[in-house]
Amino acid sequence: MISYQLLPWLLAILALLPLTCGPCLAEEPSLRTFLNAARYCESGNDNRAVGDGGVSRGPLQCGRAAWQDGCEYAGVSWDYDRLVWNPTRSRWVLLWYAMRYGARTCEERARCWNSGPKWRKKFHLTNAYWRRIERRMKGANHDSQRT
Repeated sequence: MISYQLLPWLLAILALLPLTCGPCLAEEPSLRTFLNAARYCESGNDNRAVGDGGVSRGPLQCGRAAWQDGCEYAGVSWDYDRLVWNPTRSRWVLLWYAMRYGARTCEERARCWNSGPKWRKKFHLTNAYWRRIERRMKGANHDSQRT
C-alpha cells in the first residue's frame, strides 16, 4: 500500500521520467539541461542570489508565492526561508509549479516560470526570456557533443 504522503512524489517522478532522457523525445532536450539553463539565466548559478528588491531568492529566483504553489501541488511543506537556497529543492519547486499550470515542454516551463500562472496570456512578454534559456540550452548541448 502506498502512503498518501508519497503519492505526489511518485506521480511527479513518473511524469518526469521520460523527460530526463534526451533521445526519449525527439524534440525535447533533457530536463537537466533546461534546469541548468534556467539556473544560470536566473541567478548566474548563485545559490544565495536575491533579486526583485528581495522578493525573489535562490538559484532559480523563486518568490514565496511560487514556492507555495509548487509545494502545495506536490503535497509537501517545505520551509521557504530555509530551503529556497537549495538548488535541488528549487528545481523541484519549479517543475511542480510548471506542472500545476500546465506547462509541459521546456519552452512552456520557462515561460510559466518567468510570467506566472497566466503565462499563456502573457506569452509575448516572455519571448526574450525564452530566447536566453534556449541559447543557454543549445550551448550546453553543443559543449556536451565535443567530448
